[in-house]
Amino acid sequence: MLLNLTLKILCITVAATLISFSQPVVNDLISFSCKDLPLRSVISELQAKSGLNFIFNDKLLSDETKVSCSFNTVSIKNALNNILAGTNISFKIFNNNSIVLFKVNNLRRTEYNAKIIEEKIPVSEKVHSYSEAKMITDTEPPYPLGAAVNKTEGKVTIKLLVNSRGDVSKALIEYSSKSAILDSASLQYAYKQKFIPAKVDGRPINSWYIITFLYTVIDSK
Repeated sequence: MLLNLTLKILCITVAATLISFSQPVVNDLISFSCKDLPLRSVISELQAKSGLNFIFNDKLLSDETKVSCSFNTVSIKNALNNILAGTNISFKIFNNNSIVLFKVNNLRRTEYNAKIIEEKIPVSEKVHSYSEAKMITDTEPPYPLGAAVNKTEGKVTIKLLVNSRGDVSKALIEYSSKSAILDSASLQYAYKQKFIPAKVDGRPINSWYIITFLYTVIDSK
């Protein structure tokens, strides 16, 4: 009798352990990449890829918010921090396998400042009869929520490849802020910009363009 009871307890323990190991958790590593995908689609793909349970109001995720990202073997937490950089959406983790997305009120602009401090053209691009690319969108870079909450500051330099249509076809980190959230927010901002393309003898061409971002926290007295 005692032996049977012991065997039953052992079987239950082993089964519970196997179930716990088979369930996805937020610390599991994933690889994921996307370019100009709606935020709703990105979250849906993350949910399918990770097996985690995402909980959110359907009106929270806008199809107008586009995301470009590339992750290789990172935790879902780090991936989300970067994907949601520049939005007013944050998340909380429950039971290590459920993620709740929610909207956060905008932070006061007087406390957190994100701005472009330099725009320039690489010297090698300047040739005879050359007109420089000009950025024509007039939107301020957002201060990433995760960085603002932790009062993370930094400077990021992004090198953009502007194609002959005035779109950003590639964006690279020239100098990192050492903060993944600030770097990611700068890249996402860069990809959304529109330009008057550079021209040689009046003909639109592809060209490189450099933007430097400064993120600072202003302590209110």
